[in-house]
Amino acid sequence: MPRVVRIVSPGRKYGKTSVAEEALKILKGWGLSAAAVKHAHSRPKLVGDGGRLFRAGAAHVAVLAEDGTLIQYTRAGGCCGLDERLAEAVVKGLEESFNAVIVEGFKKLPIGPAVLIVRAPEEVRQAVKDVAGPVAAVACPNDVLEPVAAEAREALPDADVIPLERAAEYVARLILGREAKPL
Repeated sequence: MPRVVRIVSPGRKYGKTSVAEEALKILKGWGLSAAAVKHAHSRPKLVGDGGRLFRAGAAHVAVLAEDGTLIQYTRAGGCCGLDERLAEAVVKGLEESFNAVIVEGFKKLPIGPAVLIVRAPEEVRQAVKDVAGPVAAVACPNDVLEPVAAEAREALPDADVIPLERAAEYVARLILGREAKPL
């Protein structure tokens, strides 16, 4: 059973966060603890005193709130984009502490199967070139389900094709090793 599943797409605004959010709710409802790793295209907002300490030059800041919320800022190093090895180390560390890890983005990170979200059939072939590791499923809106399925059968013959609105359940079932066939 893969404890890590990636949710990837050709670009931004494809619904990856919504799918991850719903999958996390499903896993929590099933009594599992799950972690999430998000690929951000820009620096996250540094808020409050923790952000001030980080901007002042701290290599690592951990902010622990009275309600148990923990926010951490860490300088990952590197000058030219995110190091995929660092992302892999973060995911592997979380895997030791949680039942499941949902990774949003990180197309080039070959860890865990991916659920690929597309909007059009022509995006499938290009995404296949861009996504490292296995693609378990291609999810898309209902209005393009048939043409995407035809393209996916050629480009990804082992991948399931599912409606986007069922992607979160698919992700949760894939993590649990339950039958994760088209829903």
